[in-house]
Amino acid sequence: KYLPQIFVYTFLSFFRKNKYSPPQQKKQITRSRSLSVSSRKRHLSCIKNFFEFLKQTHEDQGKYFLINPVKTKIHAIKLKDTDIKHTKILEQSDWNKIIEKIYRLEEKLIVHLLYYGGLRVNELRILKIENFDFKTKTITFARKGGYLHTLHPRRSNKIFELLDLYLTQKRLPEKGILFSSKRNHLLSQKTMYNRIMAILNKSFTTPGLSPHSFRKACATALYFKTKDLLFVRDYLNHHDAKVTQTYIDSRLLQSNTSPKEETIVAVDFQKTSNYATSNLQNYPLLEQENTTC
Repeated sequence: KYLPQIFVYTFLSFFRKNKYSPPQQKKQITRSRSLSVSSRKRHLSCIKNFFEFLKQTHEDQGKYFLINPVKTKIHAIKLKDTDIKHTKILEQSDWNKIIEKIYRLEEKLIVHLLYYGGLRVNELRILKIENFDFKTKTITFARKGGYLHTLHPRRSNKIFELLDLYLTQKRLPEKGILFSSKRNHLLSQKTMYNRIMAILNKSFTTPGLSPHSFRKACATALYFKTKDLLFVRDYLNHHDAKVTQTYIDSRLLQSNTSPKEETIVAVDFQKTSNYATSNLQNYPLLEQENTTC
């Protein structure tokens, strides 16, 4: 009959010994201000993409997910111009300042890959020496998303000349990271970003430029050369031409000014692209310029 009392005594002793306190109630997280227009559209876009994934995975299992209820809500939200931080384009005058100011081979190779190749910062930092083919003058590297992409950049002769001088000066092996730290470690994305910004700052370029300004100038010049949005899409390796359209400088489109007058940026599309290969005969100048650089 003393068993229940012993159990209660043992139970209470355990809590006193461990100084047990009941769990505190979680504080409710409240947002002090509403989400911006771009944030709302970004969140809805994630839900829309997830819905499209469900639609593809259940395609053979019935008529599930036929109508996307989020798509109409996304189009109903209009982005305000004040809510968007536009990327400035790198113009010809800024490019001339950079070329005149920099002298290190590493810096020259970086800006040429950005300016003529249209690479992203992360794509640039993970480049490896074995990604470059000196015979075909092509670069095969991991794009955004992790898949491989073969690029034939314009001014490839200049890029591979700088690469050869850079490898000889650094005495780098045939394989390994192209741009590494002093301890031969892979650079972080922030470190590579800071290196490019340091080049822009010491060249006294137009305020507000960023590493992505090279990519925007790349897209704008190629569109003015070909007048074909799909070529620009293939070169920048975008999945959707609507994304590529945002890279083209609207100021030049409205003024109808040729990039030869304002922003002479030399680019080429990816020659291994199915679209580009089938339509190469429409743009003979692109292939000719690559051999005369």
